[in-house]
Amino acid sequence: MGVPPDRNSATRILEAALELFAEKGYQATSIREICERAEITRPTLYYFFESKEGLYRAIVAEANREFYRTVSEGLASKTDLRGKYKGVARMFFEDVRLRPTLVRFMYSLVWSTTASPFAQELHQTYAVVVERMSDAARQAARQGEITVERLELRMLVLMGALGEAISSFLFLGTELTPELADEIVDLVFDGWK
Repeated sequence: MGVPPDRNSATRILEAALELFAEKGYQATSIREICERAEITRPTLYYFFESKEGLYRAIVAEANREFYRTVSEGLASKTDLRGKYKGVARMFFEDVRLRPTLVRFMYSLVWSTTASPFAQELHQTYAVVVERMSDAARQAARQGEITVERLELRMLVLMGALGEAISSFLFLGTELTPELADEIVDLVFDGWK
């Protein structure tokens, strides 16, 4: 009976698969290439993830968890709504700066066909995140901080502005600074008045 592979192998597999999926796409990436890049054997990959699809699902699930965590932590701060949204925006930007390959990969899924179960999961995650951001706005409205007329449009503008800044970072190299996060939120909030 052999010794099970160590957890570092699982991390290497995830990182190698993410790089290859982001570079070549899911369909064009082979198990052999993932194993070679991660410097592991096929049985090790199958031990942790069972299949290429299992590996893909693990990457998507982790990204979704991080997205929820970011929003939850930002919205849990003890500040007004503007401060909460600034916290969320700053955390989004920090995550993107730290893991641009993951974000590129997730963007490729977001813009893929909606028939893909992976794309559907991401679209659902995004809808839940926007609803949580909207709930925070409704709570702020009950406390008299803001009004929530046309809230759906307001969320579209806020999330669109943050998404465009992230796209600009990925494609043009625009810096994602905490100051930029604050400026975007301030500009959107000032337009809401």
